[in-house]
Amino acid sequence: MKKKLIFIFLSLLMMCLLTGCQSNVDCATYGLPEGAKISYLVKDNETSTSAESDNNKNVPDGWRKIQYISDDYESVKQNDTIKIAVFDKDGKLLKVSPEFTLTIEDRNYYWSKLAYNYEKNSVEGIRTARIDNFISKWVFRLFVLDFIFFNIYLIVVTSITPKNYKSALWKMLVLNIPNIGIITLLCIDTFSDYFNPPGEDRFKCFGIILFFIQIVIIVNIFGAVRYCKCRRLAKVQEESE
Repeated sequence: MKKKLIFIFLSLLMMCLLTGCQSNVDCATYGLPEGAKISYLVKDNETSTSAESDNNKNVPDGWRKIQYISDDYESVKQNDTIKIAVFDKDGKLLKVSPEFTLTIEDRNYYWSKLAYNYEKNSVEGIRTARIDNFISKWVFRLFVLDFIFFNIYLIVVTSITPKNYKSALWKMLVLNIPNIGIITLLCIDTFSDYFNPPGEDRFKCFGIILFFIQIVIIVNIFGAVRYCKCRRLAKVQEESE
């Protein structure tokens, strides 16, 4: 029995790997008549086949029905402007919503979930997804680099002596480059409208940024104190000679 369960699990896992787990732009509906269904309408590219033409008999001119929109930016961009069409159980067109744009102007986001209200015949976005994960990718890479640089920084600071303190200063500055990059990217991600979805509290992670800045300051104060102490000792030794 266990062998059969393992075989089934491995088979399902292999199917997921081969086919991919794909999600679609979802639409929650409110107040639909009993038996009614919705479809997405996108602008017709005038290349519809005869089979598609039969499927679009009750659709307004210049538009065509599609079964789904994949929840990825390329698919959303391809089908950016949509309408929601409501059909009864016999396929008769009941309502068509106004146009709705999935991409959000001047934002690094698009709408990945919608809400359609039949009574008001309105569409609104209720969940967003990022278009480009540039900042999060680079923050992660810099954190990995920063972990390595932090350990080197501690070695450099603890190794400072009155004889080598001059070379230690530029090493400490170079080892802070990942810190500067992380703080800069996190501040851009927090304060820039482009990188924040509409209606969301952009300062919800600001405490983490302040905590990281405090850690960086404390570590650098430790290094600066060590550097100044060794420089002062070096001058005392020079004067005594």
